[in-house]
Amino acid sequence: MGIAIYDESAAKQSANLSINSDLLRQARELKLNISRAAEEKLAELVRAEKERQLREELA
Repeated sequence: MGIAIYDESAAKQSANLSINSDLLRQARELKLNISRAAEEKLAELVRAEKERQLREELA
């Protein structure tokens, strides 16, 4: 596993998001944990962007 890019023990904070209604409906039908899925994807995007920025700085 890689280096943590954020404090996983930090408190949760509520956020309002706009999500495609059909996608949200399907996720709920599948009983997916939407908060967890959003957090995991956001962490993935943050990691990728930080890596991109670091590569740019080192170039």
